[in-house]
Amino acid sequence: MLKTIFIISLIYFLFRNRVDFYLLFFLSNALYGSHVIYGRVWIPPFGAEVQINAELTLIIVFICLIAFTFISDRKTYNVHLNSENRVKYINKIWVQITLGVTWLLVMIIILYIFIKGGGIAKGNLKPLYLIFLFFQIFSGASFILTWTLDRPINKIFGTIPILFVLFTGARAFAVISFISVFILRSYNNKIFSRTSLVKILPIMIIPVIAVLQRTWHVIILVDLEDLIDYLFVAFGSYEWGQVGWNLNAATDASYSSAHSYSSVLLGSIPLMHRFVDIGSRSFHYYLYNELNPGFHYGLGGTFWGESYVLGGFLGVFLHIIIVLFTIHLLTMYLFGKNNSLYPIVLITIVWLSFYLPRNDIFKSIAALKNLFMLNVVYYVIYSLVPKHKVIRQKKH
Repeated sequence: MLKTIFIISLIYFLFRNRVDFYLLFFLSNALYGSHVIYGRVWIPPFGAEVQINAELTLIIVFICLIAFTFISDRKTYNVHLNSENRVKYINKIWVQITLGVTWLLVMIIILYIFIKGGGIAKGNLKPLYLIFLFFQIFSGASFILTWTLDRPINKIFGTIPILFVLFTGARAFAVISFISVFILRSYNNKIFSRTSLVKILPIMIIPVIAVLQRTWHVIILVDLEDLIDYLFVAFGSYEWGQVGWNLNAATDASYSSAHSYSSVLLGSIPLMHRFVDIGSRSFHYYLYNELNPGFHYGLGGTFWGESYVLGGFLGVFLHIIIVLFTIHLLTMYLFGKNNSLYPIVLITIVWLSFYLPRNDIFKSIAALKNLFMLNVVYYVIYSLVPKHKVIRQKKH
């Protein structure tokens, strides 16, 4: 049944033939759900047949996505992009703030590494928690501005920070930033147009680099005749199979969890967990301690598996409607006239559209909190910048 629904969904989006966030959402769930769709999850040395509840969960996801996309397509967006899909206008002061803060954070992190030592791996930068978080987001915003704004910006100056993020091991924000540029530059283009295909090739390289960057130290030790098998496992199993395993285990009819809405929602209130014992806020705790077959590394998450644990199939239905409606509202905000904060909004939408299946609800709420927090930060900085230095943009 799941295979049939997936094929129908695939045919629908192929005939729809449009690059947008709903297509990205479909591709993401197809990739992260690939093992469940196939019927068997496999993460060497473990494997398991797919539970019926896992299949029904993804059936709900795909059916709701098609229905919501069909309804959404009846409405039209006033997209403020030029003929090359570049953003027509934002005040230059916002560009200056973004690039300036990004490079200030670069200097702080380099200085920290120089003083403490230990290399640039993100594990070494944990003491800089908030600084490193802001650095990732501002680096992504700088990269997006550089490649999507209809104004000349030094490409090297705007790209180096996000490459730095990639080599720290913080792959998520790097991949999201590259996908954001592709989606915006190809928005509403046909999937099989020459323009889209030319733009998608460089983007396809980024996830490959991201995976290889994490596993290169193992690859150089693998015999040449075993290299293809290892790469198949690295991409098909460790990247997507783990999420399939999480979904399959979380929806097992015999599994009972103490995880609850109260722990997630109360835990999402800043500092609440320091004063009230609400248990684990993140479903990852239960994945690692109760559903872990024997791995000794981070297991990622499963948004739809957690949705099932919290509310059964009704929970899955309600959550996907909430997510798709959130993407819809943010898309309207993204393409609002003269939206100065469009890079931050774009990063949030792509995070929800692409990374949602491998994360949990707590992190998804955190992504929306980051969007609000960065809006506040931007406007505080803006209020402190002398306005007489603002350069007017020429009218189009």
